[in-house]
Amino acid sequence: MVHVNDMNELRRMVTNFYDMDKACVARVLRGITDLKREVTKLKLENESLKIEKDKDK
Repeated sequence: MVHVNDMNELRRMVTNFYDMDKACVARVLRGITDLKREVTKLKLENESLKIEKDKDK
C-alpha cells in the first residue's frame, strides 16, 4: 500500500527534477492514484455483492 506521506514526499521531490523526469514521475503518481481508486471501487463492489448474497440465503 502506498501511504499518503509517501505520495506527498514524491510530489515534493519532483519539484527538483528535470522536465522529462517530472513528467515520468507525474504519470506514475497518476497511475498509483488511479489504481488506489480502482481498488477502493472493487472493495465496495465486493462488499455489496456479499450483502446481496447474504440476503438471498
